[in-house]
Amino acid sequence: GLLLVCAAVATFVDVVSSRSETFATTSAGFGLRLRGAGPQAEDVTIARGFSSASRGWARFSSQETSSLSSSAMWLSMAAALVGATLSARHRFLTQSRALSPEAEERKRRFRLLEASRKPRRSFTRHVKTYGGNGPPRAPRWLPGWQPDPNDEKQVNLSPLTKPRYGPECPPWMTYERWQTFGANVKCRSIRWWKRSFDSNGNRRINPKETYTIAKAIDIIFDMYNDSPSEMDPTLECMMRMALDPKYPDQQIRLNISLPHGTGQSKRVAVFCPPDEEEEVLKMGAYKAGKTLQDELEQEEFDFDVLIAKPAMMPALAKLGKILGPRRLMPSPKSGTVVQDLQAGIQTWLGGGAIELRNNSCMMVGCACGKISMGKQKCIENFRAVLKGLADKAPPGAVDKKVFWKVVYLGSTQTPSIRIAESEWPNHTKGSGGGGGDKK
Repeated sequence: GLLLVCAAVATFVDVVSSRSETFATTSAGFGLRLRGAGPQAEDVTIARGFSSASRGWARFSSQETSSLSSSAMWLSMAAALVGATLSARHRFLTQSRALSPEAEERKRRFRLLEASRKPRRSFTRHVKTYGGNGPPRAPRWLPGWQPDPNDEKQVNLSPLTKPRYGPECPPWMTYERWQTFGANVKCRSIRWWKRSFDSNGNRRINPKETYTIAKAIDIIFDMYNDSPSEMDPTLECMMRMALDPKYPDQQIRLNISLPHGTGQSKRVAVFCPPDEEEEVLKMGAYKAGKTLQDELEQEEFDFDVLIAKPAMMPALAKLGKILGPRRLMPSPKSGTVVQDLQAGIQTWLGGGAIELRNNSCMMVGCACGKISMGKQKCIENFRAVLKGLADKAPPGAVDKKVFWKVVYLGSTQTPSIRIAESEWPNHTKGSGGGGGDKK
């Protein structure tokens, strides 16, 4: 807009200077002489404000002004008007305007909707088996498989009797039954099918229903009884909080001690002076002292948890840009800044302590134990996660009526089970976070 205004002014000045008449002061008294710009223009004398050819001068320029000059002048005026309009519109749109909470929520939902419309490939899809983006392709080892006539790659292919690797397909999963499912079920693994459905092909859980913690644990253990795993599966929970991550007093970063641990051993590194390295290594630390400092400067990270004393935090602050994005920076909130190094090492070494931290979508996830622990220990660990999160709720969440939006419990290659709200502990101030009571 400003460029258009400047261009219009420059054009206007050029037209006036080249085609209009100029003024000059006469040598006699109070008169002005009006000189024509053209080669044959006559001089007109104006004395004391009176012009002998006032009619010709009133038109601003003489009759010799060409139509081209008049068009350029009108064009410059139009450009100036358009430029001023664009400048005013740009200023109006760029000035800061505070939105109401309802408008901010609508804006956030619109962004999430636009992000969900972007094409993306599910992480559960095996490209060689089900194809890439687009509708899933039926695997050839399904009983009753038939080539797709619209797919040129399948015209000359023959069916397979069994998968090339992995477990065999359940007998109830035929080509006709596979066609009835949605893409989120079609592209799953055979182990997921066996654990999500019983031997008759019926779903073990209803995605629209909620379950108690004990019932959810029973269903997950029944899945592994029908389809055992070669490794020790991990019990995991995923929670979406009813908080806003843009407010510091609503962000979650804390540590929780599980009564039976996670069943996973962690490598604990200790940031300490070089003269304390041998002593700290005897306590059970994975790395410490000068060796750890050299590896941190070279950005080599082969440990799971980094702990330090408060006196060492100023020296460790130089590495904040390296440790922060990797979530390895010690913090009092996460329980990694300790006074007693031996107690801190033992707490994190056996997996008894876990750190909870939200992401940009306010999702919080963690491991609650191993299937090999048994049902009762898994139930107690999961209840400890909920209770610890409620007891250490951030200040901005204490006055909120709703703390959790949804809570899911699942394991390796199993569907997620939604936990009932009656199992959510109370997070309000002074309640103590008792488990099993609804807010």
